[in-house]
Amino acid sequence: MNEVKVRKVIDGMNKPELCRADMDVIDEINTLFPTEQSLSQLDTVMQSIENELVSLDCELADLVETHGTARDDGDRALAHAAMSELEQRIEAIHLKTQSSETVVQEMTRDIKQLDVAKRNLTASIKTLHHLHILLTGVHSLGTWIEQRRYGDIASQLPAVLNVLQLFNSYMDVEQIKNISEQLERLKQKLAIQLVTDLKHTFQAGSLNSSVTDMCRVASSLDNGVRSDFCKWFIEHQLSEYAVLYGESESIAWIDKIDMRYRWFVQKLTEFERSGMAKIFPPDWEMGRRLTLEYCNMTREMLERMMRRRRAELEFKVLAHAINHTIMFESLLCKRFPAKEGFNFDKIIWRVFDNYMDVLVVAQKKNLDNFIEGCITKIRNGTERPTRESAPSAYPLPSSADMFLLLKKIIAESSKLSSNPSVLLKFVFFFFSMLPRFIISIF
Repeated sequence: MNEVKVRKVIDGMNKPELCRADMDVIDEINTLFPTEQSLSQLDTVMQSIENELVSLDCELADLVETHGTARDDGDRALAHAAMSELEQRIEAIHLKTQSSETVVQEMTRDIKQLDVAKRNLTASIKTLHHLHILLTGVHSLGTWIEQRRYGDIASQLPAVLNVLQLFNSYMDVEQIKNISEQLERLKQKLAIQLVTDLKHTFQAGSLNSSVTDMCRVASSLDNGVRSDFCKWFIEHQLSEYAVLYGESESIAWIDKIDMRYRWFVQKLTEFERSGMAKIFPPDWEMGRRLTLEYCNMTREMLERMMRRRRAELEFKVLAHAINHTIMFESLLCKRFPAKEGFNFDKIIWRVFDNYMDVLVVAQKKNLDNFIEGCITKIRNGTERPTRESAPSAYPLPSSADMFLLLKKIIAESSKLSSNPSVLLKFVFFFFSMLPRFIISIF
């Protein structure tokens, strides 16, 4: 609006006589003063021109002022237009954002539905796959049990049992319940047949790879199957030992205890070198089980014999048995380091602690003989106090021998007793002999 007004003012100033671009000043002067007489009007014309110039200056000032106001109004109009356009764009973006958010929500809802459908479909496929494994596995196991194909059974049975656990929450379904009962009957039949075949194989001595497969099958069945077979196998391996070293046999007494241990060392060596140990799965710990049962059996046999023949126990024989037992247990501890359920340290040795009174009686006899000898030497004058050895006390040479003998007895006793508390009682008893020694010689 202001721009139009400015344009009109400028157009009004474009007077032909003054504002033409091609105006000729000389022609304009000649027009104003055509004759010399007209020069008399020069002042009037000059005044008119000056007035016109003043008028033009005023108009120009008004025009400049009007132009400045128009510029400010234009800037404000442009800013307002820009803000309006920005608001329109923001509103458009907001509408697009709302539309996009709606689309995203719809897509998310669709994706969640598809995700749930995918999970359900995957679970259904897995369940059908597991059911197929279960059905085919149960059918195959029935056939393989009849054919005694223990290698195939060992490979398939763990998988079938693991798959069956996945259906524990579906046991109220009749079909699943029937399959579970059928598999349980097959397991019972397999357990009876397997133990029978294992016993027959070991009794016949025909060991081959099928025995390893049988043991793998036994590991997959209930723990009772493995435990029963291990018990039978160990009893079978130690049956000869029970006969050879029965309580009525001459080699069963503790004076020949080294023969017992030698027999088992040979048995264990044969068990490992013949490859029999590798037949059993490592987690069966058959070597440790065999050794543990032998040690328990030996300890019980020794306990019964020594209790029944207590009067026949002698110190030398008892010490002989204990020393060989210590060496045997040391060998076992090196071969089978201690672990949960299997610790062979003092497993047989402790049975002798109940008979340490034999040691006390023997050592007391040695001390009594020593004291009697000292008394005899003192009475017949063979031994006399050594006065030069001290200014106020006169020790006997036998007193030093007495302490050396006690030291020797305690050292020997510490090697023969497995229980420190038992050894402590012996130490107090032996030192109680000192007052008797003093009283006897004085």
